[in-house]
Order: sequence, then structure tokens, then C-alpha cells
Amino acid sequence: MRTKINNISIGLPCYNEEKNINNVINKCVLFIRKNNIKNWELLIIDNKSNDKTVKIVNEIIKKHKSGKIRLIKNQKNILYSGSVNKIIKQAKYDLIVIMDSDDQYLPSDISKLYNHMKKNKLELVFGRRKIRKDTITRKIISAFFLYISRVLINNRINDLNCGLRILKRNELISKYIQNKLNFCNPELYVRYNSLNLKIGQAKISHFHRDHGKSIHNIFNLLNTTILVIYYLIKLRKLNN
Repeated sequence: MRTKINNISIGLPCYNEEKNINNVINKCVLFIRKNNIKNWELLIIDNKSNDKTVKIVNEIIKKHKSGKIRLIKNQKNILYSGSVNKIIKQAKYDLIVIMDSDDQYLPSDISKLYNHMKKNKLELVFGRRKIRKDTITRKIISAFFLYISRVLINNRINDLNCGLRILKRNELISKYIQNKLNFCNPELYVRYNSLNLKIGQAKISHFHRDHGKSIHNIFNLLNTTILVIYYLIKLRKLNN
């Protein structure tokens, strides 16, 4: 059954994804065509990549010729949160999907998030990976991240760090993401939760990362842990 979605912006934050970005964009366009979505845009935010990501995206835009695929190049690396914030600010439509560009997610799962949002009258929906295809290190970091988020910001989402989510831009929120780091979901969660806007989650698929490297690894585990704790303590104040 086709998903009846219209007026949607799909944002792809990316950094050095030359081996993934073509496949991710093609999957997004295929999803849009299969669901006969008439009013849409695909917004790629490049975070100062030093590989061929920008060149590949420009070639796709030239070939597509619709004007609905846009590339915004950050003049400097503004971290993941900065790219996501730019997607929300620059998006043409108020219904916004934000998906990582590492080819670990299926654009077709946007239907699951949207249907769950519509059915339950939600404002923000996070994906919940049924089976995580990540390294042990990533899983350890995420498990710790989830535990302290429950303690510090009263998080009730089971996969708060998921790289696929959908939101409705809301006039009650003047600032979506202010903190500059390589996370964004906790702040989105707190911004919506502090205004009693309904938040949910829906099960999605997840795949191994075949190309490129994650910024999170065993070598920066301690620094990441300290940074995340400080970050969540700051967000806690917004929830009160």
C-alpha cells in the first residue's frame, strides 16, 4: 500500500560519503516516485567534505533536472548538529525527514514513521532499529547514551540515537538545535517534550555500514562519554 505523503522535505546531512551518497539519493528518489509524492525536495547538506561527495551530488543534480534536489555546502565543518539544524531551517516544507547518508537506512521506512505519526497525531517520530548492524563499540556507546538519557532528560525513546526521524516544524519552537556537537536527537526530543508535543517511535530496518567510517570509536570513547554527560545536563534544564 502506497503512503499518501505530500509536501515533504527529506534532508541528508553528509560528510565524506562519496561511496554512499549516490546510492542513498537514488533510493530516496525511488521512494518518492513509488509513492507518487508530488510536492517534495531532497536537501543535501555537505559538512565540508574533503572527498568527492560534492562532485557526485552536483552530477546527480545536473542529471535529474527537476530542481527538487538541492545541495548546500557548509563553508566550515559545523558538526552534525549544525547540519541538521540547517536542514530544519532551510527546508521548504514543514514535514521534514532527516536521514543519515551512510546507507544504513531505507528511505522506504519513511512510510512507517509517517504512518505512525499520522495515526497517533504525533509531532516527532524517531526510528527504532529492530536489529542494529553496528560495531560492538557503537553498541556500547549507544547503550550508555540511552541509560544516562533516561536519567538526565527523562527520555522514553528506546533508540534515541537513531539516524532516521521525521518531524513537523512547529511555530512554538523558536530554536531547534543550539548545541554544537555530533548529536542532535536528544535536543530535538527535549525541545518537543518541554512543550508537551507528542513524540513517538516506529520500528525500522538497519544495515551494516559498508563504506566510510563513523566518528565514534574506542579511541575517543572517554571524551565522547564526558561530552555526552555534559550535553545532557545542559538539556535537562530545558526540560524543567
